[in-house]
Amino acid sequence: MNQEIEAYINELSANLQGLPEDERQETEEFYREYLLDGKLYSRSSIEQKLGTSQQLARKILADYSLNLDEPPTHPINHQRSQSDLRAVWWIILGILAMPVGIPILSALLGIIVATISVICALIIGFWGLIFALAGIGLTIVVKAIPLLWTQWQVGLFYTGCGLVALALVALIVPMLIHLIRIVIDASFQLIRRLGHKVFKNQYYQTASKEKHQQ
Repeated sequence: MNQEIEAYINELSANLQGLPEDERQETEEFYREYLLDGKLYSRSSIEQKLGTSQQLARKILADYSLNLDEPPTHPINHQRSQSDLRAVWWIILGILAMPVGIPILSALLGIIVATISVICALIIGFWGLIFALAGIGLTIVVKAIPLLWTQWQVGLFYTGCGLVALALVALIVPMLIHLIRIVIDASFQLIRRLGHKVFKNQYYQTASKEKHQQ
């Protein structure tokens, strides 16, 4: 076995720790056979064809994350959130490993930053409105309660106004949280779609997949 090929595959393996063990082993086997079949026996010829082991690993992980099932539409939970963030991180690193990765990511980053800035401004405005309504509602209720024993009609009116303000807060908070989830999902989907356009070479390959295709 060629030492340069084995050294490259070992480095690739070290950079593919995010893959499940069986998937990683099959991916290593595919690229080992690929290098042997292509008679790429020197480090320079290997890296000219595939890039460095770290670059290839990033592209494989990004492509692997794109081959996973699309994220479900049910509400975000902690486990799903971690999985989505890891997949997005792999895709971003994979794009950066591409020759055109930095310009593409820079353009995407500009769009995302502009969009998120507008959305964050709206969200901050909504949160400000929520805190204002909650503060006003609590203040009115606290000041109106003593009036129930002296001027009960006035006290009842202001207590009702305070409770209405608090009810509005209770209605707006879930809507705002749902909006944040929609924004997060939309951001993940945007990055995944970009990844599908960039990774057309299918860097995530395994020995068993190659045999199946044959």
